Amino acid sequence: MNKPKRSVDDIIREVKSELPFPDIFDSTAETVKEIATVVQVLKPEGGRLLDIGCGALDKTTVLQKMGYESFGCDDFQDPWHRQQKNLDPILEYANKCGVQVQVQGDDYVIPWDEGSFDVILMVNVIEHLHESPRKFLNSAGSYLREGGLFVVVMPNSVNLRKRLAVAMGRSNYTPARGFFENDGVWRGHVREYTLRETSQILEGRVRCPQKTDLPRDGEATVGQPCATPAIPGRVFAGSRFQGHIVSGRPQAGRLDATAA
Repeated sequence: MNKPKRSVDDIIREVKSELPFPDIFDSTAETVKEIATVVQVLKPEGGRLLDIGCGALDKTTVLQKMGYESFGCDDFQDPWHRQQKNLDPILEYANKCGVQVQVQGDDYVIPWDEGSFDVILMVNVIEHLHESPRKFLNSAGSYLREGGLFVVVMPNSVNLRKRLAVAMGRSNYTPARGFFENDGVWRGHVREYTLRETSQILEGRVRCPQKTDLPRDGEATVGQPCATPAIPGRVFAGSRFQGHIVSGRPQAGRLDATAA
């Protein structure tokens, strides 16, 4: 008899009980569940998954336990990760779970073959870039197989909390003290995007739209190659973050940015 499939919640609880730093899930569990659920619905057959900017590997190990052959890459240069007492246990746990991890240098090399992944995740990465995300997105897209999923998630620059803060005279940026006291390259948020802007920077020669049922409000674009650009449909837009998904490898591996 087939073993019943475990729920995403059950797997998150398991990883939280095993992860060397379970408190990470106090701030990430909601996002991890959203992403894992979307991937499970749109790519239920599993496959190879690449998590670009994988961070603490919480979502990567959850997806590995869900049956996806998961890979992660990151430069791990955030202050918390630079402490070996933090990074080493995380990498050891990922290796125990079967996740392959590339610790990137300044060249940000991804060592696996282009066109070899069924799912690519880019979660809370774009807003940290000091330059246009165009080349970064184009490079990431080249690792996706035809018919794969490219999931991009980032904070919503105009969510309700931020709008209220500005209306009350407070900044919607990172607190000034953290930026002022920072040494070296700033690792915080550089440029956040609205939901519409997120669509614009991901616009390109992708797939002709076709509605796909999702567990929450939103749509994904899937189907056959288009001759004209198609804007990826909204997958989720919570109060704190937003996500987009592109189904199908962009033609020639390109996501051509358009003017905002």
